[in-house]
Amino acid sequence: MASSGSSAIVMALQALGIGPGHRVLVPATTWVACASSVLRVGAEPVFVDAQPDSPCADLDNTSIPQVDGVLAVHTYASQVNVAALRARLPGIPIIEDCSHAHGAWAATGQPLGSFGDLSLFSFQATKVLASGEGGAVVTDDLEMALKLTALATDSRRLVSSPGAGALNCLEPADSVHGANHSMSEFSSAVLWEQLNQLPELAVKRASGLRFLSGLLDEDAGSLIFDETSAASGGFYGVPFCPRNLSRPDYSEAIEYIRGACGAQIDRVYPPIPLSPLYRPWTVRTYGHGPPPSEKTVRTTISQLPNSVRWHEGSLLLPHALFLADHDALANLGEALNQVGRGRLSCVVATSPQPGHKTADVCVIVVTSGMRNSLADALRTVAAQSYTGPCSVLVLCDDQNGSAARVPTLITESCVEERWPIRMVNVSFGRMGAPTDTYSRVALLRNVALTMTTASRVSFLDDDNLWDSDHLSSLVELMDESGVPAVHSWRRLLSPDGRPYVPTSFPWLANPDAAIKRLRQLQDVGVFENGSDVVRDRMSVMVDGEDLGMVDMNEWLLDRNLINLIGFEIERTQADVINRIGEDDKLLQRLRDLLVPIRCTERATLLYRLGGYSNSEYVTSSRENQR
Repeated sequence: MASSGSSAIVMALQALGIGPGHRVLVPATTWVACASSVLRVGAEPVFVDAQPDSPCADLDNTSIPQVDGVLAVHTYASQVNVAALRARLPGIPIIEDCSHAHGAWAATGQPLGSFGDLSLFSFQATKVLASGEGGAVVTDDLEMALKLTALATDSRRLVSSPGAGALNCLEPADSVHGANHSMSEFSSAVLWEQLNQLPELAVKRASGLRFLSGLLDEDAGSLIFDETSAASGGFYGVPFCPRNLSRPDYSEAIEYIRGACGAQIDRVYPPIPLSPLYRPWTVRTYGHGPPPSEKTVRTTISQLPNSVRWHEGSLLLPHALFLADHDALANLGEALNQVGRGRLSCVVATSPQPGHKTADVCVIVVTSGMRNSLADALRTVAAQSYTGPCSVLVLCDDQNGSAARVPTLITESCVEERWPIRMVNVSFGRMGAPTDTYSRVALLRNVALTMTTASRVSFLDDDNLWDSDHLSSLVELMDESGVPAVHSWRRLLSPDGRPYVPTSFPWLANPDAAIKRLRQLQDVGVFENGSDVVRDRMSVMVDGEDLGMVDMNEWLLDRNLINLIGFEIERTQADVINRIGEDDKLLQRLRDLLVPIRCTERATLLYRLGGYSNSEYVTSSRENQR
C-alpha cells in the first residue's frame, strides 16, 4: 500500500529499475501526476495522443519512439488493450494504471490490474474506492512484492514475529533503498470499509449508467464507455460528447446542468503538456529547462489533436452521479439532451407534487420472456385486494430477443390497467454476466433493487401465482408488527398447474434423501401428510441442522433492509450440490443479522414445481402422479 497514487507510480517505476536517462510512455489525456511521477524518478515522460473515439492513449496508430517503460492508463470508463500493447512493445515493462477502474474487468473476463508487469491503483478522495489519499501497487511476483515493501517503508520489510519490546513489525530488508510511501492506518481503515461497499455500489452504478444511456437522444450526444467497464460498475467517470453545443467554452454548460438538476459536472482532462498544473521547469531537480514558448505550445497542440478535442469537446459525468435514483437521473438526462442540442433553456427538476406519495410496494418480476405463464403471474398481481400505492417492475433478461414477447404478455395480464408497470430489458451481451441460473437471477434481482424507490418490495417468479389477498395480508402484518421482513406459506402446484401433494421432498435430487427430508419436515409440521401446503419457517432445527426455508415469492421486505443485504451472486460447488439458491443465502443472512421476521401463516403463494430451481422434479412428479 502507498500514501497516494502518485507514490504508487514512483514505487512501480523504481521497482522496475526506471530512472535517469530513461523515457516512459505516458498518455496525454490523464491526470497530471502520471507525468509528474515519471519526473520524480529522473525519467522523461513521452506523451501519446488519445484515440479519436476513446480518451485512452492511441497506441495502435501512433508512431511510438524508443522508450524504457509504459504507463498504460485505463481512463474514465475506457480501457487500454494491454495485451496488444505488449505485443507491439515486446520486452518493455508495462505499468497498468487502474486508478479509474476499481473492480472492472476486461472483455476476456480477467480483472483489470492483472495484465501489467506491475499494476497500480489510486484511492484519492474522488475515486470509486476512496481513502482520502492512498494508493497501491499489485504484483503476483513474491520477489517484486518484497522489493515494493522496502521501497514503501524506508528500506525495511515486515517480520512475522517481532521481538519483545519491538516498536513495530519492520526490520532492514537488505534489498533496495526506499522512502516513506506507506499508507496511514487511518486511511487503511477507511479503505477497508469502502472495499466492503464496493460490490453493492458497483451494481448500482452499472444500473445507473444503463438507465441514463437509455434516456439520451441520438441527436443530442453520446456517452463514451466500454461495455465491460460499464457492466462492472467500476468506472471513475463517463465522458459525454454533445453534438451541437455552439460554444467551445463549457463553463456555461456546466453551470446550466448544475442549475437544471443539481449535478456537478466536470471537464475531461486537458492534455498534460498544456495543463496549468504541469510546470516541471519550476523544480530544479527535474532539469526541464525554460517554460515552453508560444511556438512550442502550438506544436504540442498539433501533435495531440485528439487529446485537445477530448478536453474542448466533452464533459465528464463523475461516477457518483450514477448512484442517484431514477428521478434524479431522468432530470440529468433531460439536461444533457438540452445541452447536446445547444439549447440552454431552463429545465426544471421535477419534484413530488403536494400530497404525492411514493409507491409503498414494488412487485419485482424477473423473467426471460420465454414463458407464457408470465401473463398468468401478472394477472394475479392485478387481482390483488391490496389497495395501497403499488408499482410493478418487470426485469427481462433478454436472451436471443426473448424480450420481444414480454409487452404482449403484459398487455394480456391487464396489470397495467390497475397499477403503474415498468418493463426494463437487460441484455448482458459481452458484459460477463454469470451463466449459472441461480447466480444470474441473483444479479438481476440486485439490478432491480436499484430501479425502485418503493419503501417495500416483493418478488414473483414468472411461473408462480398469488392468491388475491397475498399482498394485503403481508402489508397488514408488517404494519401491525413493525418488523422489516414478513412472509407467507405456499401451496404446491404440479408443472401443469394442478395441486400437488408431495411424497418426497421436491428440491433434493437423491430419492432416498428426498424421502427422508420430507419425513423429517412432516415430523415438525412444515409438511402435513396428504396436504399440498408448505408451512415455511425461518428456522427449523432437525437433528442439529437448520432446515428452515422461505421462498423468495413469499417475502415482503423493507427496501432499506434488502438493499443492505442484497443477493449473493457467487455460488460454491457445495452450494450447487446442495441446491443452495439465492433465497437460501438471503434467509441465512437474515438469521445471521438477527432480523426479526413474522409469518402470516397463510398459504397465499401458489408455487409451481418444475421451474429452473427443480428441473429434475419434472420426471419424478410425473411418476408420482401415476
